[in-house]
Amino acid sequence: MILFLEQIGCVRMAACHGWNYKLDYTRNHGLAAWLDAQVGTEKIGNADNRYPNGGLMNVTGYDLADYIRKWQKDNHLEHLSVCEIILVKPEFQHLRQYVGFANVLWSHIQQESFLGYSSTYHDQNTKTEMSTQCMMDFAHMDFQDRLPQEDSCFYWLDYFCLRQCQGNFDVDCTIELIQDIGKVVSAVDSSFQYIKRHFGVVCCGPGEHQLDVPQQHHRVQK
Repeated sequence: MILFLEQIGCVRMAACHGWNYKLDYTRNHGLAAWLDAQVGTEKIGNADNRYPNGGLMNVTGYDLADYIRKWQKDNHLEHLSVCEIILVKPEFQHLRQYVGFANVLWSHIQQESFLGYSSTYHDQNTKTEMSTQCMMDFAHMDFQDRLPQEDSCFYWLDYFCLRQCQGNFDVDCTIELIQDIGKVVSAVDSSFQYIKRHFGVVCCGPGEHQLDVPQQHHRVQK
């Protein structure tokens, strides 16, 4: 995931801070019209240097998805998902080893940051809203007996598996997808916005193959 984002110019490796967003990212007007009020405008910096948040404050998964969509449109690839692009475009062939049949569906809210340790909202870092990247790392530590080994774990994650430029939410297809994959991780945020989202509601039904991962330092398994 990270290597693809680096190749399309979305992220970069920064000394001492790991992977960072490209600092010249600017949220488009349509997205800013509603997202700025919810999370604040994007700003360079980390709210807490001990827990870096990707070099930009107040950046969310909505920003990541929008960046991917813009890149796809600029390259006339609106009809494909990121995984499909990797499989069919020669310039991404070195990443094909990282694409496989999904064996874990990662369900989350797009308001969380993708990079860093935790999300920042309105320039504040509470350390309770972990980033997608960090939550995936913690999930493997907390549920290693119930998840595939990291080198054989293929996540179904919306940013990379959905065709972002097309209408993509279908309840019946989502239910069938969950059944086919067989294992779901629900990354539940601390304010429980997750259970108010359509995709979250579909994914959060009980079952022996579901792991509920609250976004807190002390996580519990239902």
